[in-house]
Amino acid sequence: LYLIYLLWLSLLIFKERDMAEHLWKPCAKREKQQVTQVFGLILVFPAREPMHSTVDLVAMKRRIKSDFIGNFERKSMKIEPLSQSHALEIANDWHYEAPYDFYDMKNDLEDYEEMISPEARGDRYYQVMRDGELYGFFCLEQKGERTLELGLGMKPVHCGKGQGAAFLQGILDFIMEKFAPRVIILSVADFNHRAQQLYLNMGFEVVRRIPQESNGDIHLFVEMEKNT
Repeated sequence: LYLIYLLWLSLLIFKERDMAEHLWKPCAKREKQQVTQVFGLILVFPAREPMHSTVDLVAMKRRIKSDFIGNFERKSMKIEPLSQSHALEIANDWHYEAPYDFYDMKNDLEDYEEMISPEARGDRYYQVMRDGELYGFFCLEQKGERTLELGLGMKPVHCGKGQGAAFLQGILDFIMEKFAPRVIILSVADFNHRAQQLYLNMGFEVVRRIPQESNGDIHLFVEMEKNT
């Protein structure tokens, strides 16, 4: 009975030590064998596999920070009909760095003339304001029952700074609240992999690649859609 008690006590000690080791060092490497000495008896136990954390704390922290910043940016955005003064600013003063200068309004006469004309724009264009300043714009066009085509642009100074997801999400939230379409479609230049990846991350899927007239020539575009 005394020997059984010693064995039970040693097992209890080992269990508590192992639990503590897991709590404080969840990813620490273990020895191949655990050796415990109790009242002069040397007991050897088989090694246990290290317990690995299933949560990447660094990635989680980064994601939480990104979500917080994104939510803050969306809440600070205000969407309203595009004013004539801002339309002229977009058409004449927005210049993107190559190769994204493809999107400069003056490079496509048809787009330029539509942007500067209130009659041509109609009620399809919206401006996105942030902190009282023009942040971006977008336009919507009906394409069949409960399907909207989206075109959008962010002010050049804000491009390439990781703000695209919050900008797009704010626009999508507005569209869903005001129009509730079943499908949202858009087209993006084939070379613009940065925008394509953003749209994929936001739930859009590639439908097809089609040649399309733009900027006085034929260019390849990627058509994408999102089922809401």
